[in-house]
Formats: sequence, structure tokens, C-alpha cells
Amino acid sequence: MTKFLKSLALMIAMGIVTATAQTARVQVIHNSADAAADTVDVWVNGARALPNVAFRTATPFLSLPAGVQLNIHVTAPGAADTNAAVFVKRVTLAADSTYIVVANGIVSATGYTPATPFDLYVASGRETAATAGQVSALVFHGATDAPAVDVNEISVPVPGLVPNLSYGNFAGYVSLAPADYTLGIAPTGGANIAAFAAPLQTLNLADSALVVLASGFLDPTNNSNGPAFGLFVALPQGGALIPLPAAPLTTTARVQVIHNSADAAAANVDVWVNGDRAIPNFAFRTATPFVNLPAGVELALHITAPGAADTNAAVFVKRVTLAADSTYIVVANGIVSTSGYTPATPFDLYVASGREAAATAGEVDVLVFHGATDAPAVDVNETTVPVPGLVPNLSYGNFAGYLGLAPLDYGIGIAPAGGANIATFSAPLQTLNLANAALVVLASGFLDPTNNSNGPAFGLFVATPAGGPLLPLPALPSSVSEIKANEFRAFPNPVRDFLNLTYEERLAGAQLEVIDAIGRVVYRQQLPLFDNSIRINTSDWNQGFYFGRISTANRAAAFKVVVNK
Repeated sequence: MTKFLKSLALMIAMGIVTATAQTARVQVIHNSADAAADTVDVWVNGARALPNVAFRTATPFLSLPAGVQLNIHVTAPGAADTNAAVFVKRVTLAADSTYIVVANGIVSATGYTPATPFDLYVASGRETAATAGQVSALVFHGATDAPAVDVNEISVPVPGLVPNLSYGNFAGYVSLAPADYTLGIAPTGGANIAAFAAPLQTLNLADSALVVLASGFLDPTNNSNGPAFGLFVALPQGGALIPLPAAPLTTTARVQVIHNSADAAAANVDVWVNGDRAIPNFAFRTATPFVNLPAGVELALHITAPGAADTNAAVFVKRVTLAADSTYIVVANGIVSTSGYTPATPFDLYVASGREAAATAGEVDVLVFHGATDAPAVDVNETTVPVPGLVPNLSYGNFAGYLGLAPLDYGIGIAPAGGANIATFSAPLQTLNLANAALVVLASGFLDPTNNSNGPAFGLFVATPAGGPLLPLPALPSSVSEIKANEFRAFPNPVRDFLNLTYEERLAGAQLEVIDAIGRVVYRQQLPLFDNSIRINTSDWNQGFYFGRISTANRAAAFKVVVNK
């Protein structure tokens, strides 16, 4: 610390920092694992500002001039001047701002794979936590040979704490309770390959702002036998970075959770895992993406009202143990209310083996789940080919095994087991470009809403591996033929403010509806008899996917609309 204070005094003496000039607060962190940059001098405007800065050390926050260009040179330690600088950069800082600057990358011409060039990476910084009593953590990916990663909290667990962070990037500050955590590092979308203890409570770091850096090499043998990969922490007061100790790597399973309970009392819930809130404010007809959860250990799952202080008033409790390296679909379904629903089929979590992509390249894998509490056992029939009995005799609470389908546009008929279709839906797999995808199709809602607290009506909905609102399959009139794509055109698509629809004269008088991602009709009109075109104002529609459907007495078509804002 004394060395840094002397350096600051020297900067003031040389006029780099003055008492009256506009300034910014800056912390510099040396995270370049290249042996040639193990110790460096940092020069500002031709003056040696920071001598002998060692790898995996940080300065305290310093005041540097703002509003003027600063010439930054990095040289070997003890260099007479900046003529042989290994790196030069010019920056201008904003007055009264706070910055984190990480020196990272490779200066050597050989010996490192990949030889990602040395640079200074800059982010807006903090000297204390944004929220009193919390810990603010800024995460930086500085491991040159590591892929993009997810940072997962695996002791709570909180998968996707920092998702898809690639080299040279910062994740925005994360606000954490001052607890002791275990952080898992995984290739983006994959399983954890390393784990580290982050003892924030043990180290009494409440109210602190930290920088957590991925540092070193995954494969030192390809990088001049340099320092191995690890997570390191820089504190605001600077000094040597603090290594986070390696922790035992918990095995994981991949899980997607789908909320399909049509009970109004469960319209939004919190899902807790082992006493921690894992999925807050989880809405009906939405799905999580696939996430990593601990395997081989018992998980206590609680469902509570949103915002509940703890699990004491949970409406549902279940204990499960997941198999390592397995993939699951979990559907939350059924009734939690004591009255108002007939039948009042109890709420439960229904679990099946899952997939994140189609088993066969070019196909679409479809897992069907019966989640309509007042519907009988059903047959699912393909009506456009036709293929009756595509899924035979599926009863409530059951999954049908994955179907491998060609990526075409289908009509799906729903019939009481052994009977005739009572409803037909469009499944436009080709139109939606779903080749190679694995989907879950859910029967959702009530056949008779009047017996079920006027809840949501029956329909078929689709969960994709990416999660988010379930996609409604548009209902079609029974015994219809398909309106061909060349008979109408919707443009521009994606759309922002106005969607134009042109159509052939034979479609005049047809019914047009546009449905949002949770099944609500946002637009309905009969196509004009003479104009052969209409213009729809979409300026107040939310960004996302919508489905259009055009129907006559005996013909129908569905199409996708994407709204971008």
C-alpha cells in the first residue's frame, strides 16, 4: 500500500494529478498471465506512474485527470523511457466517474495459444456496494484460452448467475447477500467443469464492491506452462488478488421447468430449492430455459406465493434426487385451491426424461404432456397427412414419449380416446423453422371453464428449450383444408409500427386474428371484400412472437409475426 501512495504522491508532484483538476476514480488490475508481462511499469503522459506492477495485483482507487487525453504506456520494469513500450493506449476519462481497468492478454509473439493481444479493458466501477448490507460483484473473463462461460451458484443453487460471459467482457455488477457461496464455471449452456468457494460472509465483505476475475490458463501446457485457471478477487483497497479456493465439483443434471397449473391461485408462484428462492414470480404458461441443478443429492422443492418471506406457508412440497448428467422436463400442474374447480386434481410436479435438441439431425422431437385437469384421456391425431393415433390414449398427468417428426406444417386433432376429433390446431413446424429442435407440447387449460372458476380455456401450447412464454398453437376449424402461403403476404416481418397484409380475392371476407405468446387475441378483423389489403397498427404491441390465423368456413392458414421495438 505504501508503494501505491508514494506513486500517487509522485503523480501529483509531476502534475499528472492536481488538487483542482477534474478527476475520475480508477482502479487498475494486472491480470495478464503472459510471463513477459509478469511485472510491468505503467506510464501516464510520459511519467512512470505505477512502477513494478505485478501479475494478480491491483492498485487502490486512484484519482486521475478527467476530460483530457491520457497516453498510457506499458513497459518492462525499470525501462528508461517509453520508447520500448509493449503496449500503448490513449484514453479520456469522464469527470466524477469511477472505473475498473483490467490489463489482460498476451504480449509475446510465441508460446501462447491463442495469443489474444494484450489490452486494457474498462468498465464502470464502484468502491462500495450499491445496496447497504449487500456485496456488489463485477465479474470479468480474463482467461485467454477459456471459452464463453456461465457462472453458476451451485450451493443454493442459482444456475445462470452470470450467463454466457466471453473473454474480455465484464458482467454487470451482481448484488449478493453476504453469504458463503460455491461458484461453478461451465462452458456456456454446459455442465460445470470447475467450482470455487466464495466465502463472502466468512470474510465479512458486507457493503463491499468486488471484482471477480477469471485468470490464468485452462491448459498451461499450451501456454508456456503459465499459471493455471482460477477465480481471483480484487478489493477496492488493492493489493494482491485474493484466490478463491477450489471446491468439490458437484455433479449436475439439466432441467427445464414448465408452469402449466391453470388454477388462478397459482397464476404466479415462487419456486424454492433447498430453502432458497430459485425461480421468483414464475408465471402460468411460461417455462425456464434448461438450467443446471445438483445431482445425486436430495433437493427439497417448495412452491409458495410470490414474494413469500420463507417456505413456511408453501402450498406444495416435494423432494427429488436427480441423476448426474441427465436431462429432465418438469411440469408444474394441477389445482391448489380447495374449491372452485371440478375435478380438483391435486397440484404436483410431473417429471420426464428430456432433450435440448432433436435426436436426429433435421427432425423435430416433440414430447406431449396432458395437463388439462378436466379433459378425459385423448388421442392426438395428425389431420393433414393424416396420421390417426399419432399419440393414442394419453391420460391426465402423463407424457407420451418423444416423437421424431419431419419439420413440416401439421394439423393436430384432439379426440377423446377412440372417438372423433373435437378440436384441431395448427402446428407450423416448417413455418417456424424448428428443424433440429426438441419441443414440449402441453394440453393446457379447461374444457369447461364455467366449472373451473372461469379459468383459461383449453388449448395446445409449446415450450421451447430457450424457455419464456409458451407458444399457443392456433385453433383451426374442424375439417378444413390449408390456405396456401402464396395466397397472402404479411410484411414487413419483423415489424415495428405497421403490419401490411395483402391477399387474393378468394380470401375476401375471411376472419383474421392475431394472437400473442400467451394466447390472447390482440387483433381481429374480417378481411375487406374489395381492397385485398389491410394495414394493422402494431405500435403498441409488446416485442415478441405473435401468431396470425386466417380462416374461412372450410379453409385456414397460420403464420408467424415478429414484433421488434
